[in-house]
Amino acid sequence: ALPQAQPLGVGDAANPYGVAAVCHAIRESLRTSLTSSPGALVADAEEVVRLLGVSAAFDNRRMAAASIPYTEEAFASMGDRIARLITLSRRGARKVAVVDADNTLWGGVVGEEGAAGVDLSGQGPGSSFREFQSFLVALRRAGMLIAVASKNNEPDAFEVFDRREMVLKREQLAAWRINWDPKSRNLETMAEELNLSTSSMVFVDDSAIERAEVAELLPEVGVLAMPEDPARWWDVIALSGLFDRLPPTTSDLGRAESYVTESYRRVVRGHLSPDEFLRGLELVVSVIAPGDGDVARFAQLISKTNQFTLGGERYTEAGLVAMLRTGAVGRLFAARDRFGEYGMIGAVLLRPREPGGADALVLDSFVLSCRAMSRGIEDAMLVEAVELGASEVTVQETARNAPCRNWLAGYGLRQVGVPVTISALDPSPEWPGYIVRETGTIGP
Repeated sequence: ALPQAQPLGVGDAANPYGVAAVCHAIRESLRTSLTSSPGALVADAEEVVRLLGVSAAFDNRRMAAASIPYTEEAFASMGDRIARLITLSRRGARKVAVVDADNTLWGGVVGEEGAAGVDLSGQGPGSSFREFQSFLVALRRAGMLIAVASKNNEPDAFEVFDRREMVLKREQLAAWRINWDPKSRNLETMAEELNLSTSSMVFVDDSAIERAEVAELLPEVGVLAMPEDPARWWDVIALSGLFDRLPPTTSDLGRAESYVTESYRRVVRGHLSPDEFLRGLELVVSVIAPGDGDVARFAQLISKTNQFTLGGERYTEAGLVAMLRTGAVGRLFAARDRFGEYGMIGAVLLRPREPGGADALVLDSFVLSCRAMSRGIEDAMLVEAVELGASEVTVQETARNAPCRNWLAGYGLRQVGVPVTISALDPSPEWPGYIVRETGTIGP
């Protein structure tokens, strides 16, 4: 954090060689250096000083006595931020923000005041609701999905979305449930629609009753109150940590749009047989040898995928880099079809059976994004793993990896926690005939 003592006082801000200017330059140089290292997590003490205020953050007596610059309160706040960063790196960010409409996205109740009567003004409470919407749009750009759960008549609610003052647009919603059903049930059906777990959701509502109902029936959902004074919305969110996210990867930036595209696929799938649907997708899978610039997404896929995974060890960026430099082999998989891009959706990691050894390779990690499951991409990935030299695989049982275990059971692999020779799989994996294969590299 910037030191308190500035010899020029208020004049320091105008001095390009003053305390503030020099310290900012050093800080930003250090930030650039740290963030260029794979897996680095950066906590900024200056954020704590801004949060608490200078007088509450600095302890001049401690500094004089023992060169300890901060108060107990500041250290506690820094510890909380570091813990949140570590948790985020291990478990990943929440994936869906589910928000109420009345007195959450706008001021007032549309059913009573009409679409033109709810508050979306540029000043006062209305401006706070619009700022909250801007925050949601920014989250969407970073890869979070936005959904609405509101007890309303759907036409009334969407009439508000048509107002020019709305920052969040209807087409930016990944899902919505605007009806009179319990909100816990609406969250469950939206999770099913998006093929995500309810544990990946954050629910924001002004009503204590609605929040309590969701918290009671879906305790895994992060629940936040839109405060009675909407100007305090950021205070509530910042303290909760529920919207914390690490810097987005390229795939994160396109995630929200990919779910919109997926809704088009669902419509078509409903009118075709499974075989007709798959053959009509015009699916292309790219097999990518990862470069240095791809490690973040590689690690993210391995550590954050919960459903289609072997259930083995998860790796940080630094751990993955170390493995790739000591004999491990990896491939990333991207896909597209006639509807659009899926982005980077899968990864395989093979490692020597013994660390640093040159013997047969073990299929250590096999992960596929939930939005790409059941389209034959998993079979194509297994073929690539075999061609890379994978000779053995072990699948572990977790609470959520049934999709992967069930798929492998189709190849005769039904034992859990036991190494299985891949050549013994029956039938032998084959690249699906309706999928076009591409190869290449990405990243700098």
